[in-house]
Amino acid sequence: MIDVIDLKKYFPVVSGIRSLFSRSRGKVVKAVDSVSFQIETGQVLGLVGESGCGKSTTGRVLLDLEQPTSGDILINGESGRALKKKNRKTYYRRIQMIFQDPYGSINPQHNVASILSRPLMYQGIRDKTIIRDKMLETLDRVGLSPPEAFLEKYPHLLSGGQRQRLCIGRAIILEPEFLVADEPISMLDVSIKSGIIILLKRLVREQNLSLLYITHDLATVGHLCDKIAIMYMGRIVEIGPTDDVLDRPGHPYTRALISSIPIPDPSITRSGAPISGAISDPVNLPSGCRFHPRCPYAENLCRQREPVSAAVKDNPEHGAACFLTDKLPGFDLTKGHRC
Repeated sequence: MIDVIDLKKYFPVVSGIRSLFSRSRGKVVKAVDSVSFQIETGQVLGLVGESGCGKSTTGRVLLDLEQPTSGDILINGESGRALKKKNRKTYYRRIQMIFQDPYGSINPQHNVASILSRPLMYQGIRDKTIIRDKMLETLDRVGLSPPEAFLEKYPHLLSGGQRQRLCIGRAIILEPEFLVADEPISMLDVSIKSGIIILLKRLVREQNLSLLYITHDLATVGHLCDKIAIMYMGRIVEIGPTDDVLDRPGHPYTRALISSIPIPDPSITRSGAPISGAISDPVNLPSGCRFHPRCPYAENLCRQREPVSAAVKDNPEHGAACFLTDKLPGFDLTKGHRC
C-alpha cells in the first residue's frame, strides 16, 4: 500500500539578483500543498486536474526528482525518506515512473537492449543470461512481440505506441511496488490509446502494483482507475471511488470537469455550471476556498475560510473540500460523462 502524507512542494518565485528588487521577494508558489492519499496494492488512483494544478509535480516529488518541502510517502509501511537515506537504490527499485513523452524520455542513441538492461545493471545485476531473459520476458509482457526482434532496434524504428510500451517495460523490469504514470497516453494517436490503457490495467493486476495515473482527461479515468482525486491549485478538492466521484460529484470544480467531457451527441444538453474566469495567481492565492473566484455557487463563507474535506452523502470513502456540497443542485447522471 502507498500512503502519501501531507506532501508539500513550494517553489520560490524568483531567484538570483532579480529577487533583490522584486515585490514577490520571499513569496512561494505552493505547487503541492498538503496533499494526502492512499493507494492500495493492486489499485489505480487517477490524479486529475487542469494544467498547472500540481499533479505532475506531485509525481516528480514522489519519484525523488524534486525534493519535497515537507511530508512523506510510506511504501508498505516504510518511510520513503528513511528508505532513501538508508539505501537509495532500493527506493528507486520499488518506485518507478512512466513519463508523458515517449520520444524525449528514451535515449535515441541506445537500442532496446541497452535501454532495458541499464536499470538491471544499476541494481547490481551483471549476469548476461539473467539480463537477457528478463528483457525478453518484459518485452513480451508489454506487447512487443516477438521480443527477440526488438532487442537490437533503436527508438527511431519504433512507432509512438511501441516507444511508450518500451517506456512501460523499462519502468516495470525491476518489478516495482509503486508506478507513477504521468499523462502516458496524451501524446499518442487515438487509435492506440486504448491499447496502453488496457496494458496498464493488466500489469496492475498481474504484478500487484499500486498505480498513480496522472491525467487531465476524465474520460479515460473511468476505464482504468478505482479511485479519483481531483486537484486544483495544489490541493486535492475531491477524492473517492471512481463511480461515486463521476456519478455524485461533491465539488463544483469536479462537476465542471465532468461537464466538459466531449459527448458525441449534439442533442444532449450539458448539466452543471461551466467554469468562468481565469485561474487565480498562484503567488497571491485568494483567501478562503481557492476555487471561489471561479465558482458559480460561492458564498461569503467560501471567501472567508478554507474548507476541509468532508464526507459526501455520508460516504466516508468519498470526500470533498466544499462548504456547499449538500446545497448544490442535482447533477444529471445521464449526460454521458464517460467515453
